[in-house]
Amino acid sequence: MALSEQQIQQLNAQCNKLPIAKLVDYIDKGFVRFPDDLSALSEDRKNAIAAILNSRPNPQEQAEWRAAESAASNLSGLELDELRSRLATVKAYQDKWDASRPVGNHVDDAPALIERIKEQIKTKIGDIEESDWQAVDQDSVESLIKHKEKYPDTCHLDEIDRRVWTLLKQIFDTVEAADKYLGYFPDGLCAAEAREAKVCYDEWDAVKQQYDLIATSEFIKSHPLSPFGDEAEELFRMLKADEVQGMVELQGNYPIENLLYYLDNGIFTEEELIEQKVATSESIQILKNLERIKNDLPDVNAEIAKCRKVCADKHTDVFLFGIPSTGKTCILMGLIGCTGIDVDTVRAGGPYSSALDQYLKAGLTIGQTPKDFVATIEAEITDGNKKHLLNLVEMSGEDFAFKIADNENGKISFEDMGNGATRLLCNNNRKVFFIIVDPTARVVAFNHLVESEEGSYLIRKNVNQRVILKRMVDLLKQPENKDILKKVEAINIIVTKSDTLGSEEERDQKALQHFRDNYENIIAPLTALCREFDINRDNGGRPKLYTFSLGQFYVGGIYKYSDRDAMKLVQVLRSNTETFSSGGFGDKLKKVFN
Repeated sequence: MALSEQQIQQLNAQCNKLPIAKLVDYIDKGFVRFPDDLSALSEDRKNAIAAILNSRPNPQEQAEWRAAESAASNLSGLELDELRSRLATVKAYQDKWDASRPVGNHVDDAPALIERIKEQIKTKIGDIEESDWQAVDQDSVESLIKHKEKYPDTCHLDEIDRRVWTLLKQIFDTVEAADKYLGYFPDGLCAAEAREAKVCYDEWDAVKQQYDLIATSEFIKSHPLSPFGDEAEELFRMLKADEVQGMVELQGNYPIENLLYYLDNGIFTEEELIEQKVATSESIQILKNLERIKNDLPDVNAEIAKCRKVCADKHTDVFLFGIPSTGKTCILMGLIGCTGIDVDTVRAGGPYSSALDQYLKAGLTIGQTPKDFVATIEAEITDGNKKHLLNLVEMSGEDFAFKIADNENGKISFEDMGNGATRLLCNNNRKVFFIIVDPTARVVAFNHLVESEEGSYLIRKNVNQRVILKRMVDLLKQPENKDILKKVEAINIIVTKSDTLGSEEERDQKALQHFRDNYENIIAPLTALCREFDINRDNGGRPKLYTFSLGQFYVGGIYKYSDRDAMKLVQVLRSNTETFSSGGFGDKLKKVFN
């Protein structure tokens, strides 16, 4: 029974005279609060009472713990409100005594009781809730939240959490969706993602606008929890596919530094590039060591300077006509590397041919040849005990485009066009002409060197392949050039870069269709010209079309050489050139004595 205020005042006035045991008894029975109701106690008596109280369990704590234990027992059959009331009793005990923790307290035992009651509540809610849950509209945020509010301990809490976040992202812009979600679930399963969404919303919008592989990759790395993760990964896959397509289409023109950056930063793996057939492990190693490899190769221009621009007599001159960057040098390289033909590395353009052979072995092509470039390489093809003696003639595509086919001085006779390739055309050797067509380009743009009295300067020029080839055919038709045509055995077409046309089985047909679709304006006049001068006599005057590739090309312009197409051209030359007897033993002996 509690004491009245007057009784407490009287007790306080006598507290220093009463036995300490009596005061402790009053405190245990709850008649007075210690030390608040005993303010008059001396410091010594106050410390003595505190020592007694602290040395034994607190009777009030003990009583409340017994009540908590009772609340957590005999739970089956209880209604939900009663279970929640009992849970509140145990939590109240834990909250009250957690800070002071008197001797013999049971604070650390309280969580087990709380979990026991919670499990019973969940079971009870589950039984009651299930019919309501079946009626919840899974596509309505409002319906899901109402269910959560009705059943705070719902067993579907995680499901509601994730579904609400998904729906909000569909309904609102990212920032508003994140704000609404965090209002419902400040510590929810998707809270970190929602907060990240608010941070990176503007950045992702900028990345989408850029449509850039590197920017997308950096965004994914920087924001692993971003709600835009799936969208970013999908964009990343699309951009990688586009980049691979660019590698296929550009090949040698694809920026090597881009590829190496992608590999170094994990945007592409070597295995991915190999699987996409845009690289091999060997070609990747070449690109990684490209500078060192190039430093070990000869300077092509220096080797060209060592060459003599002459065509040996009694040889067949094989001319390659084409605009810049169509692949004339690649054809020459393919022939040099082919076992069916023996190329002289000493006479005439021998140093140039030797340099090309080294580039071929390294899997590299050379850059555009100089403006006034002409190379003549002596070669021979063995045919039994006879030989086909050849002069392989390559000229600058720029010279062909501007000095011959579209010459600025308006000359129509090759003989009047000055030194260089045109002068070689006018010698007395038999000839074979190949007109080179690049199927990957209609117009080629390059820097053209113009020389004038004021000096030299570069201008940007566009060369239309169709126009230039038609003018070349029209030049050949001029009466002034008939003496040259009388010496021509064959005029044929080579479609280069045929590896871009698909598989080996379909390249010839695709190349033929490409030529018909784009160069029909030269077919009839060229055929008529050949018939007039008895050229291509084995085919009724009609030019033949051949495809050519140095082999399988990979990104960066690295290739694995194959002499498959070069061997076809060797057979063409064998069929269209004169042979000379290599002589028997007697002839060889006579040569020794001579």
